[in-house]
Amino acid sequence: MKPPLIAAALACLLVLGAYAASAHLGTAVFGNDDPTEAVYNRMIEGFAQGHLYLRRDVPAAFAALADPYDPAQNAPYRVPPYYLYDLSYYHGRLYAYFSALPALVLFWPYHLLTGSYLSYKAAAALLSSLGFLAAAWLFLDARRRYAAAMSAAPTAALLLAIGLCAAQPTLLVRVDVWEIPIACASALSLGLLATLWQAWHRPERRTRWLALSSLLVGLAAASRPTEILLAPLLALPLLGPREPLRPRLLAALAVPLACCLAALAAFNLARFGNALEFGQSYQLPTGIDARLNHPFRIAYLWDNIRIYFLHPAPWKRGFPFVGAPSKLALHAGHAEPEFAFGALLNVPLVWLALAALPLARRAGGLGFLAKAVLWIALVQGGVVLLLSGSVSRYEVELLTPLILLAALALLSAESVRRTFLPGFRVLWLALAVFSIAFNLAHAADYAVQARVGGVSWSTLNGKLPAALGHIDALLVLEPNNPGFHNERGVILGMSGRLPESLDEFRTTVRLDPHATYARHNLGRALLQAGDRAGAIREFEENLRLDPNDPAARTFLEMIQQQGTNLGR
Repeated sequence: MKPPLIAAALACLLVLGAYAASAHLGTAVFGNDDPTEAVYNRMIEGFAQGHLYLRRDVPAAFAALADPYDPAQNAPYRVPPYYLYDLSYYHGRLYAYFSALPALVLFWPYHLLTGSYLSYKAAAALLSSLGFLAAAWLFLDARRRYAAAMSAAPTAALLLAIGLCAAQPTLLVRVDVWEIPIACASALSLGLLATLWQAWHRPERRTRWLALSSLLVGLAAASRPTEILLAPLLALPLLGPREPLRPRLLAALAVPLACCLAALAAFNLARFGNALEFGQSYQLPTGIDARLNHPFRIAYLWDNIRIYFLHPAPWKRGFPFVGAPSKLALHAGHAEPEFAFGALLNVPLVWLALAALPLARRAGGLGFLAKAVLWIALVQGGVVLLLSGSVSRYEVELLTPLILLAALALLSAESVRRTFLPGFRVLWLALAVFSIAFNLAHAADYAVQARVGGVSWSTLNGKLPAALGHIDALLVLEPNNPGFHNERGVILGMSGRLPESLDEFRTTVRLDPHATYARHNLGRALLQAGDRAGAIREFEENLRLDPNDPAARTFLEMIQQQGTNLGR
């Protein structure tokens, strides 16, 4: 195997490993990683029983609400233990407005084959991996055809950039029901590019490839309805080597897409009595009334341009090295951004997407591919920029085609065999490294936030093993964080594992000798273990560090009083 292909294989393995690690270290909303409670698995349970609503009981008190869609009234039911957040409630039943496609092609087959339930994290990692592999194959085939002289280092760097520069790691560290259709649609759109590429270069089999492309557009639209705007791409290969528009070719273009849209319309009609109703009108979103919400507005365009391109997440000292962007003044109705970042400064490789614009005007294979990717960028970017919410998972839809355009621009430069100035190659490699480093750091920051939330909700709801799992994941990310060791000690103590709890509190004190909260917890644990002298020592040190701590003074006086009474 030639060095560039070896480098490409290693780069692909690194990307897939990063996806697996991101999913492993992350968690779902409320830290609820139990796959039996996942919406998609409740969906397939309903399908297996012969109905389209979720196999979930509607709480009687929720059903009795005067207005169950009022966010003030339904607030207690959107959180544990009910978890009704962002479901659709219609005629006394619960539905998912999210695409049923992942349930049909992934969650249900997995359950039938294994008897167990697929987790959100595994599903998202698999879908993201399939999408990346489609993009990697496309890039490598374009390199083989048009830039075979490209050396190992830039080949590997661009593959790493395609896989890691478009917020995929961030999507994977907080996977819940929302991330699944995004990962699915992204994988399908990348697969669409690969099949269109084949249709362009293999005219003798164009009908087959266009039929598959038509199917992928239909499936993408089933995952994310706005992806129907990708349908014009089906005509793009017809601009290549000409052939008559025979009925068979027209059928290949139209029939698979039409079948998917008809199935989607029938599904909506059976659930809500309306072929165009996906469930948003009956949604139970967090903090807003779906009946009054306007998810798409031109007024949000400038808000989202600032959030996604111009307003960066700041770097900071210490792990995970990335912080939260400062707040922005937004139009009324636009939700507060969730971990979104300004790509032009945080992922500067996207600047090179501009260099692909002249490429899209060319004839030939690279020009064809640039046109296709540019259309996807306009469609997906246009939708994201008009939405009322700015969320890190949407960055995947926004940035993936832009990173592909940047890679195509560099591939095109190699294709004409111009000699790169050493400084330019160093520059774009530095941009790629910086962009990859930011994406990984941003994912780590999001993973920490998600796991911290998981600890809080799991502890509050008495799920101590789950809380301990979240803490263990946090300690993988930050092994020397005294706060995490202290929290682990608290959870172990609540679980009746006193010796291990003492070890964690001692570790906390060693890592941060000035942590009064750790001294206090260690003192209480020592008292519980019967070590009065040790407890007194810790509470006295607690008071030395914070003379005004009333809790430490109360415990110390209590121990001393007990000692006096025993002495009598």
